[in-house]
Formats: sequence, C-alpha cells, structure tokens
Amino acid sequence: MRKKAEIRELYRKKSEYITHCHGAVVNQMIKDSSVFVLEPMDFKALAKKAKQTKRQDKASCVKQKDGSVKSVYKYKKKKRFGKSISDRGPAELIQILERKCSQYGLLVYEVDKWEYRASQYDHVTNKYRKSPLSQRMKCIGGHIVQRDLYSAFLLSCREHEKKPDRAKCKRLFHGFVEQHDLYINDRKAKGISRPACFGF
Repeated sequence: MRKKAEIRELYRKKSEYITHCHGAVVNQMIKDSSVFVLEPMDFKALAKKAKQTKRQDKASCVKQKDGSVKSVYKYKKKKRFGKSISDRGPAELIQILERKCSQYGLLVYEVDKWEYRASQYDHVTNKYRKSPLSQRMKCIGGHIVQRDLYSAFLLSCREHEKKPDRAKCKRLFHGFVEQHDLYINDRKAKGISRPACFGF
C-alpha cells in the first residue's frame, strides 16, 4: 500500500509538471499570436497498440548458432505512441489553448484532417504524396524542409477547412524557407538534437 501511494504521488507530480509546462507554452503562444489553426487528432487511438500482427517489409539478417546467417522477416512491434502521449499530454495542451483563447477572445479554427492532409500536400506540384512517418524531411520546390514545420506553414495558408490557398503558399514560401533554415541552424548550433520528431 505504501508503494502504491508513492506511485500515485509520482503520477500526481508528473501531471502537475505537464500542466505547468503546457500553461507556460500556451502563454507564450497567445502572446505572439491571435489566430490558431488546429488539425484535430485522435490521441487515444494513437496511444493504443496495433491490433493486427504484421511482418516487416524488409528482411533482417539473423546469425544462427552454427555461424550461418539467415534472412528473416521479423514481426512489427505493436506499440505505437502510448508512452510519448502519456509523457507529453497533447490533448491537455489543446484544452488549455482553447480555454485561454475563449477567455481572451482569440480565434481557434479546426481543419478537416481527412480533406486538408497537410502532411501530404505539395503546393509546388499541387499533388498529395504520402510519405512514411520515419521520413522527417521533404523536398519542396528544390528546398529540404522539415515535414511538421511545412505542415504548420500549410495550415497557416488555409483557404478554408478543406484545402490550403496555393497562391498564398507560393507568395509566402520563400520567407518560410528563410525562417525555417534560420531556426534549424540555430537548434543545431546550440546542440539541440531531436532525431525522433525533427529528424536531426
């Protein structure tokens, strides 16, 4: 019972820490912006384990006891993003943002994620191209850009909830690339590496 009480206290501290950090981030966001565009996500679904058991697409070389090497297709892990979502609490961040925007009269818009598909759209070719989650960089108009930052750029150029404004994207893309490179180089110069989410 004592150990269970200690665990509950640790989880309480973790929850308080996440809430405090989210509050600081949201305060910084509403200080710099007055309009927020959200792409809704089902975080509960992302946290759940995969139901189907699948094998990997690429073969792996496994060394046998006799010294020979065998090529096998290993099973994919069923784990998804449960630990990451538990550690970061993204749904709570959205709740705090929406509450503070309502409090201060700021605007919050949601796009249709199935129609908008910001992570797949290329405003130069005007086509949608799905890329694997492990691919963190994209080539857009001859420029290498981080996929999440580019998605945020497309959300800022929304025409309506279903599609980005391509003319606006073309007009603002050069300025985005300059700010993008400046930010990435600054992170690298400070020794801040984020391989899982940013790719460096």
